[in-house]
Amino acid sequence: MKYQFVFLSLLTLSLAGYSQTVAGKQTAICSPGNMTGAAPELVEKVDQFLKTLQSAISTDDRARVASLTNYPITVATGDKLIRINTKKEFVREYGQIFTARLKALVKQQNAGCVNLMDEKGFMIANGEIWFNEFPGDHMLISTINPPIPDSGKQAGLTYGRN
Repeated sequence: MKYQFVFLSLLTLSLAGYSQTVAGKQTAICSPGNMTGAAPELVEKVDQFLKTLQSAISTDDRARVASLTNYPITVATGDKLIRINTKKEFVREYGQIFTARLKALVKQQNAGCVNLMDEKGFMIANGEIWFNEFPGDHMLISTINPPIPDSGKQAGLTYGRN
């Protein structure tokens, strides 16, 4: 009996990080986040924010993604840091920021993948997107990092504009 419990526990943990098929759709491949003990209201806010962000990215609604971002923001692209002060600037730089790979990573996430990182806010994927609650009870993106390259080496960053 004890071994069955241990086996089932290990099986459950090992499957938690793998993708699941729900209604014929592939869901995120992620490690379970740490939101399980959080207040239900907070979990709901995080879930709603993530769904809104994913919808905007899926439809390439640049203005909507810009409205979900806190300014000013310094965005790390593949090889440089870009300081963005306004929604208009964000929309202009959107193509450099949200590469196909970053869009795919965001779309694959679910609320169960989110990690609360103390006062730093919430992290999805491998830290590519960070968001937090801001005055006015708004969840907004606070940090955007480039996806980690397949080689596992982080791209070198320089400051500047294109």
